[in-house]
Amino acid sequence: MVGRSVECPLDTEGGLRPPRQRFWSQSLAKGFNWSYVWFLKDLKLIEATEEGWKSIEGFKSIIDDVIKHGDDAAKALDDLVKAGVSKEAIEEAVKHGATVKAVKEGIERFAKSTSPIKNSHGYTIVIERGNERYGLIHGWLRHVHGYEMDYKRETSFFPMGQEIVYYVNGQKKIMKLPKTIQSPEELYNEIARLVEQHKDKLAGDDTVVLHVQSSLPGIDKITLVFKKTGSRQYKLITFWPESGSAVLKFEKGGTWYRYDPLTGNIKLWR
Repeated sequence: MVGRSVECPLDTEGGLRPPRQRFWSQSLAKGFNWSYVWFLKDLKLIEATEEGWKSIEGFKSIIDDVIKHGDDAAKALDDLVKAGVSKEAIEEAVKHGATVKAVKEGIERFAKSTSPIKNSHGYTIVIERGNERYGLIHGWLRHVHGYEMDYKRETSFFPMGQEIVYYVNGQKKIMKLPKTIQSPEELYNEIARLVEQHKDKLAGDDTVVLHVQSSLPGIDKITLVFKKTGSRQYKLITFWPESGSAVLKFEKGGTWYRYDPLTGNIKLWR
């Protein structure tokens, strides 16, 4: 278990009372491992008050996941934070249907270290692991798990069979996405291949946005965004599926749609 091993974090001489049932998931009532309290406290996800242990606003999904899945979730959360992924980004991914462990395993398999690529214009193109703000980790969180989908105008998803949880007027809904991409490795290989294939299109502009043909099933085009980060260097900032028969897009407010460029048809879900 990550964290300290204790039976109960409470002061038996009249200190803090146990956390109230209304705050935690129902799994707290039976078999809750109290060492998780110290672990969550160390990560600044909960705090002690005169009424007991209380969640810090905004991290309910992570806390419920650790309570539900135990050591696996706690270890995965610890690894993600140590890898530089913010707790806020993890919370958003879990809120939208992922588990902490699934987020960690997906990032480990997808966000690989990649050798710099040279193009014919003398520029070096860098594909970095990054974090939730740029690079491979950003693309994975944003377009597989729905990071930032609540407040961005539109979010498109890579079709990997994931279930995306979202809310309309406070009502929980779930969208089950198609599965035409079989693994994180398959998606990584396609992104790396496309950067290599189109590297010579990077030749001086500060920002380069490419809409390129994809070979992945169910995806017609993928958008790649690069920014110049030095006099002779570009960095891959983000990427997303642009169109295709298996590409679903979410519009802020609760509308899903799919545009198939082969047929010109648009299908809406509300």
